[in-house]
Amino acid sequence: MSENKYDLSQVEEQVVNENTPLFMIIYGKAGVAKSTVASMMGENVFFEDVEGTADKIQGIKRVSVDSFKDVAGWKNSIMKNDEYDTLVIDGFKKLEMMLEDEVATVLGRKEFSDHKYGDTYLKKRYIAHKFLQSILGRGKNLIIICHESEVEMIDESTDESYISIAPNIKDKELKVEIAGLADIVAHMEVHREEGKKIWKMDLTPYKGKVCKNRFDIEDPIKAESTKELVTELKTKIKDFYKKQGGVK
Repeated sequence: MSENKYDLSQVEEQVVNENTPLFMIIYGKAGVAKSTVASMMGENVFFEDVEGTADKIQGIKRVSVDSFKDVAGWKNSIMKNDEYDTLVIDGFKKLEMMLEDEVATVLGRKEFSDHKYGDTYLKKRYIAHKFLQSILGRGKNLIIICHESEVEMIDESTDESYISIAPNIKDKELKVEIAGLADIVAHMEVHREEGKKIWKMDLTPYKGKVCKNRFDIEDPIKAESTKELVTELKTKIKDFYKKQGGVK
């Protein structure tokens, strides 16, 4: 059998220790301040605005991108620049489409399809992994912003249906793989409690919502402003490090 050069077992696992940067996925509906929260997660933040929705955020360096080559090019520039400690990729759904276009081009095909070949998804996942790890391996925080998707599921124990909410990543295997690399997968929403606007972040997985956190954070985190929400999250991460003696 010929060697599969896109085998993900060839990609090194992320070494996790006290110096490992934060990799966070923030997802939710439009208008819940995902981009605003992401912009406050680092000291100096660079935004790759894939969907063109972060133009009103202050205090960040922001560029619009039109192709995966643009995304990768800016990423390479940021990796060499010590000024920025955090890279935000705002809009994974469109990024995934750009990645598929790039894979089709690399493989010399008119469109992204596994119908005849069977290797396009493997190539896509391989490139995605290498892209993500090239950021984390250089000591930069990485924040990916996604919309949410809703899928009707069946509870096998009761045969009852329920709605599952997850990051809107089309490729299911890629979704699982990226979530596996992330430190935090956070679902955001905003609502009103006693007449006050409240931002809420869920970090613990449960039936019907995909979440994750490696910091044993009790959730949900609630606050009356995005700044308070981020401050609370950062405090809880620092508390985790103190309890663990600085080891992630």
